[in-house]
Order: sequence, then C-alpha cells, then structure tokens
Amino acid sequence: TDSLQPIVIDLTPNSPSDWKIVLVTTGADVCPSSSTSQTFSTKFIEKPLVSNCPEETKAGIVIDNKTLLEIKPVDSSIVIDLLNRTQKLYATAIKSIDDFINGNANDALEKLFLSLMQQTADMIMEFNGNKEIQQQLILLFELQLRLFYNVLACQSNERLKEFNDIINKFFEIISSNLSRLKKEQIEIHDEMKKFLEVYAKRVEKLILLPAHIESVRKELS
Repeated sequence: TDSLQPIVIDLTPNSPSDWKIVLVTTGADVCPSSSTSQTFSTKFIEKPLVSNCPEETKAGIVIDNKTLLEIKPVDSSIVIDLLNRTQKLYATAIKSIDDFINGNANDALEKLFLSLMQQTADMIMEFNGNKEIQQQLILLFELQLRLFYNVLACQSNERLKEFNDIINKFFEIISSNLSRLKKEQIEIHDEMKKFLEVYAKRVEKLILLPAHIESVRKELS
C-alpha cells in the first residue's frame, strides 16, 4: 500500500486465530527489498455492547432541540406561545443536563412540564378543525414527551422510587391525554412511535417505566 490509512480486519468467531504479518518495503530498482515479520494469536471474545445511557440521552435531547428550533410556527399566537415555552423548557434542561439526567432536578419536573404538556394537549383538541396548526401542536407535544422520557431514562431505580408519586402523576396525565387524542382519531407521528419502540428497550430493566411505555404503545397502535 502507498496509503497512510490503517488496514483493519474485523474479526468474527470464525476468523483465524494464528497470524503472521509480513512487511515488505521496496525502493528503486537498484535497492534490494527489505522485509520484517511478526507472528501473534488472537482470541474472539464476544462481549455485550456497553450502553452509555447518559451520552446517548444527551445526544437525543440535542437532536430533538434542533428539530424544535427549526419549527417555523404558523401564524397563531397559541402555537407561537407554546413553541417559545417548549424551547425554554429544552434550554433549561440542556443548561443543567447532568442534573436532569441523574434525577437531581426531579423536584422541578412538575413545575416545568405538567402545565405545558396539558395545555398543549388541550390545544390539539381545540384546533381539531385546523390541520396545519394541529400538526405543529402535535409535534410540540411529542417533543415535550420525549424530553420528559429522556430525563427519566438513565435514573437509578432508587431515584425513580423516590419520586414515584410525581412520576405516576405524569403517567396518568400522559395516558389520559393520549386516550383523548385516540378517541378523536388524532394520530401521533410515526417518529414518536419509533422513539417509544427504542425507548422501551432502553428502560426495560427499570421500575415504573416499562409498564407505562407498554401501555402507551398499545394506546397508539
């Protein structure tokens, strides 16, 4: 090779285990070639992928915030107000992202999320006759839900148990509002359904969350 790029061989359980690498250098015609070699053995050890929940969650929140900032609101004071409040919610969470993800900010969740979530859900129902406004409101509601779920995803079972009452209060309100939307045949976007599918696997070993997420997914199916 005349490239500086490394040569990478991906190993599988069926790959050879004994190796001999020979490096041969060739110069001009008048120069003899030169070589050197090395032998070694490899052993394939299959390890489960290590999940880095905090980093994955931070990345997800940043991506959702980018989506939020790219929304161009329709000419509706309601949409503009709820968009601004949702953007402030994300800004608050991102500013203190570690405290939110590890549960140190759980005391603030009710004040930050509940009223905004409920009002957004109410406005989705209110604008059932205006699809353009309604679609933006649905997206805002989904982004609020995703941020809330992401905040809980990496917390320990001990921390979740500590805030059991407020978390269950959220779950009841979320389930109630999704039931209202389903009754009016208002569809949640497929992107949200995909998020919940992936999220269900992320939190399967936690308390509280798996049963709620399964219930939400059934509600949206």
